[in-house]
Amino acid sequence: MIKRILLFLAFILQFATLQASIVVLNGLTHFYKVENGQIYKGQVTLQNTGNAPQNVKIFLQDFSYHADGTTYYTAPHTNEKSNTDWIKLNTNLINLKAKEKTEVYFEINVPDKIAQAGTYWSVIIVEPVEDIKPSNDSPGINITSVVRYAIQVITNYDTENVKPSLKFESVKIEKEGQQ
Repeated sequence: MIKRILLFLAFILQFATLQASIVVLNGLTHFYKVENGQIYKGQVTLQNTGNAPQNVKIFLQDFSYHADGTTYYTAPHTNEKSNTDWIKLNTNLINLKAKEKTEVYFEINVPDKIAQAGTYWSVIIVEPVEDIKPSNDSPGINITSVVRYAIQVITNYDTENVKPSLKFESVKIEKEGQQ
């Protein structure tokens, strides 16, 4: 029994030293009021707070959320309100030295014709990438924790002329004092 407890503690303690060494410095939400055919520039400021170099993968994904609190990060073109086709990143992989800070630039190329006024969005995913170091020293598996950031890029097109279409899901009416 003591052997199992020690094994469990050793397993848990290996995660105690894990921490995110990559941080996003300029916010996780970027808003743009856009017009047809225009180009807008943005940037994401990243810093490696660790003491070792770190590779970082950067890519776009669609993002959606529902009334019940569920959130979905999906491949581009899976959300009808996606703006992933409009966004071009200047790179998809960077290497940050220890304590280094850098900017990842992106452009939002708004189409000449947009079918519907409203808000379009997606996320820029920032994910630290560890080098794979195979080890034949001991049998078993290794588990690595990865902290990813999702930076939402929201573009509002002609929102002054939008007529909201609301859909209520999970409507629940309760008498006061009851649950």
